[in-house]
Amino acid sequence: DVMRMRLRTTSRSLMWLLAGAVAVATIAAGPALHLEGTAALAQQPCGLAGEGDDAGEDGFQIDGQFFSGQYTDPGNDWAEGSSFAGVILDDGTPNPAYVPALHERDAHWAGNASDPTTFTGRSNKNNDDISFGEEPWSWGPGNGPQKNDLTDVYAHATVYDVGGVPEVWLYLGALTRAVNGDSHVDFEWNIAGVEQRDDPKPLGRRIYGNGPHAGRTVDIDFIVSVDYVQGGEVPLVTYRVWTEVEAGEYEYEEFVPDPGDVFVCTNGTDIPAPPWGAVAPNGDPATEVVAFQFVEMAVNLTALGVDSAELCSATSTMLYKTRSSQSFTAELKDYALYPFPIVAQPLCSIDGPGPICEGAFPVQLCGQAATNGHTYSYTWTGPEWAGSHTTYDLCVDVNQSGTYRLVVTDETNGCASDTCEYDLIEISLPPCDVGDETACVGGSATFCGPEGDYAWTWTYPDGTTESARCITIDPVAPADAGTYTLLVQDATHPECQTQCTAELIVSPGPECCLTPPSVPPVCNSQGNVLCGPGVPPGYTYEWEIVSAPAGWELVPPVDVQCVTYNAGEAGDATFRLTITDPAGCSGSCEVTFGCGPCRTTEDPALTDGARTGVPMAFALAVNSPNPVYERTSIRYAVPEQSRVSLTIHNLRGQVVAVLEDGVVRPGYHSREWSTAGGAPIASGVYFYKMEATGLATGTVFTQMQKMVVIR
Repeated sequence: DVMRMRLRTTSRSLMWLLAGAVAVATIAAGPALHLEGTAALAQQPCGLAGEGDDAGEDGFQIDGQFFSGQYTDPGNDWAEGSSFAGVILDDGTPNPAYVPALHERDAHWAGNASDPTTFTGRSNKNNDDISFGEEPWSWGPGNGPQKNDLTDVYAHATVYDVGGVPEVWLYLGALTRAVNGDSHVDFEWNIAGVEQRDDPKPLGRRIYGNGPHAGRTVDIDFIVSVDYVQGGEVPLVTYRVWTEVEAGEYEYEEFVPDPGDVFVCTNGTDIPAPPWGAVAPNGDPATEVVAFQFVEMAVNLTALGVDSAELCSATSTMLYKTRSSQSFTAELKDYALYPFPIVAQPLCSIDGPGPICEGAFPVQLCGQAATNGHTYSYTWTGPEWAGSHTTYDLCVDVNQSGTYRLVVTDETNGCASDTCEYDLIEISLPPCDVGDETACVGGSATFCGPEGDYAWTWTYPDGTTESARCITIDPVAPADAGTYTLLVQDATHPECQTQCTAELIVSPGPECCLTPPSVPPVCNSQGNVLCGPGVPPGYTYEWEIVSAPAGWELVPPVDVQCVTYNAGEAGDATFRLTITDPAGCSGSCEVTFGCGPCRTTEDPALTDGARTGVPMAFALAVNSPNPVYERTSIRYAVPEQSRVSLTIHNLRGQVVAVLEDGVVRPGYHSREWSTAGGAPIASGVYFYKMEATGLATGTVFTQMQKMVVIR
């Protein structure tokens, strides 16, 4: 203990000698400092603190005033002056280009005011065990001497690159309200942080340290103290580190820096206040700072043996305190407590596109941009890489969804961020597969989109839209035919969408046409045949007798093109034929005719000697089959010897074939036409025409029928 006390006394004496030695150096270098009209500055080690190898690392001006370039250059200062930068903006907030930086105004107790944050209630001293449950400091509203009343506090830190080695400088400043006599200010930095709490009784208002060693962290937490002596005009600086002096016993131990590693300066004369103003000794706002009201300092923490990596923290605080006397363990008076990282831990955040739609890869993920003058590296892990991926690029392209993690490292000081995460979510595109529909005229058609949490928008062929999962067209008209377009959107992420189309084919139904037999059937006869029009494969027939005298009946099968029927008693019978296409669309037609007595002739020349019936009238029957694929048969009847012309025409009226041209005998005749014979016959609509003149009676007959050729 005796040796420890002697060591402390010696260190404190060396600190006094240090102040004098630096002062001598300052006086010798006077012209370089441009200190005009500041005689008191000759008593203080003012100067340019810190300087790196890289461009722009010109140090910080410790010259007892606020504006850069006013007395010392190069170098930055608290406020921007005629040259260089200010680490605090004109509104009093930190300059983002020079973080970490701090300026805060503490409440004061001038006049009858009460500062809400002071040390109160009992003895509060620097070496107290401030861990929870031990001797935390008490706080509350209070007042005291003007010289112990803090008004403005400042902090800034810079890591310089000096020959490839990081060099950490800490810059501190404070104003007290009074300059009347000795005053004492401590600047305490705690890596684990100090916190002010207002707990229910019995704990009450306490200030706790979060460090593991009596509330602080051994060999890292430190205090820089400034003691104004000799009437408050001479500042003395001491540096102490939290140390384990015995097993389980801790206190701040003083260390002595070398000249050039600590600078301290006060304003020996009245100086202009910074743009954000100051507080006068009487507590009023001020545009001027009176002599010795402001003290600023710089400490080379690297030279004091502090590892920059140990200063990296997101929880650290700066605690400004005033003491009642020069004794380091004197009672504490006023305080100001703020978060402050000396070596700022890089922020870690990942900027991404949010949920993306399926197929939108690659996408870009970006980390936090480096602050001014710093270089960041980015270490990524995630489904894109088998291991970790380190890059100096701010952004990476990825092609997979999943969780991505990032650690940002400040290569300037080696400080790494906490890990941050980003969930890259891929939204599946909605399904969209709507089948085509074929509907009959007068029927109905329904289209439906997929079920699920979607939004559906249909666009009709005419351009109108409807928002519904299903749409129904009922009744269907020919104009409803066309393309129906469906847009399916994810309900939560409408940008994820799929589009598909469906065709509505409107069928008018098959054409159906029936003509009466050229020769009526004989009453009460069997085996008569009635034929319908020819149709393509896949069509069906269905015959029925709607009304008839007794004895008329169909002979199965009734689902054929030519149906067999038995004629009954005399009178009209009505036959109905229904033709259905493959889509289920039907067309019906009817024919009504009656029966008569049998008519025969004895002239064997009419039918090569066969006994046949003689037509009662001229007639041209429907060809069969129709449509025509390769060949078809055309039947006609003449009741007397006649001159007959039977020709086939295209849509232009041109004759494409002559099947009959001359005199024919009375009777039933049939001619075949082959589409493969002669000139090629194209698919399409054709007409066949019969022109006949009876040679006995002079009767003229003309009739035309339509047929379809499919090749």
